[in-house]
Amino acid sequence: MKNILFLVGLLCCGQGFGQSQNLKALFLGNSYTYVNAMPTMVNDMALSTGDTLNYDSNTPGGYTIEGHTTNATTIQKLKLGYWNYVIVQDQSQMPSFKTYNMDAAHYLDSLIKMHNECATTLFYMTWGRKNGDSYNPNWPVTSTYLGMDSILRMRYMEMAEINKAEVSPVGAVWRHIRQTDSTMELYAADGSHPSVAGSYAAACSFYTAIFRKDPTLITYNSTLTASEANFIKAATKTVVYDNLLKWHIGEFDHLKKESCQPSSTPNEIANSTNNSLNLKIYPNPNSGVFRISGDAPFQVEVFNLQGVKILAHQSHENEVLELDLSAHSKGIYLVSTTVGELVQHSKIVIQ
Repeated sequence: MKNILFLVGLLCCGQGFGQSQNLKALFLGNSYTYVNAMPTMVNDMALSTGDTLNYDSNTPGGYTIEGHTTNATTIQKLKLGYWNYVIVQDQSQMPSFKTYNMDAAHYLDSLIKMHNECATTLFYMTWGRKNGDSYNPNWPVTSTYLGMDSILRMRYMEMAEINKAEVSPVGAVWRHIRQTDSTMELYAADGSHPSVAGSYAAACSFYTAIFRKDPTLITYNSTLTASEANFIKAATKTVVYDNLLKWHIGEFDHLKKESCQPSSTPNEIANSTNNSLNLKIYPNPNSGVFRISGDAPFQVEVFNLQGVKILAHQSHENEVLELDLSAHSKGIYLVSTTVGELVQHSKIVIQ
């Protein structure tokens, strides 16, 4: 079980499950990032779970992604070359404009990868303003919170997909909170910037995206009451942790060079195929029902992200084994298949 927990943790988190992680992140954005010292909140959350986030930032007020592409401080910090994550945030309104050019995001992503070949670009999905954007009369869809928020979400997802990057879906966490608890004030008085609760929700999203761990493990509550913090952590678990691949978190890990990963990386464990087993798992992703076929009888065990065995079967000669996990939650699972002394570990995704 100990080995399985370790494997599941690697699969889920990119690092050891339950093990201390020491990661480096660079935040490139503006006031939405620096208000309430949000990056410091992320590190405080990490410290409360035994992890560390060594971070730096360049966040001039009102700054855009395009501005960061030529900013001397940004370039200097990128050239340090040792970041695990580089967080990218545009000016609060720009991605919601009727016409929005993503060339700057692509160029900045290229700079990140040029100087930090092992880094993950993590786009900071921001939120719609409390009452929408009244300063954009030629694009009425953004005149409401929901309209502006929906376009921001679409644009940040497009940035991630184009650049094979990941998303910290802060805006999605905010929307979930707004829809489930209208009494929680996420906004500062200007209806745009985050309150302490809003920054805490953003930090929870980043903790979950960076460390790929359950945010309900966090014991740091900032200045919030325990009930307020716990509500935000639970919302983040629902939106982010339970749907990592929805936000492309971990989806593109396999594209990184082998030198970027320590031995027994999540990609080697989850995606490797021992050719002598000749096992096939399909379809993947799936809706909960999938099949395994092989040339010889095999034993299969399926584990969830907590390392709990949820299913086990032994196949027969020339059998195509059909397994049904449709009663379980959507997400990532580890499939361990054994033939004699040979073991193959694979991941499956239930959508």
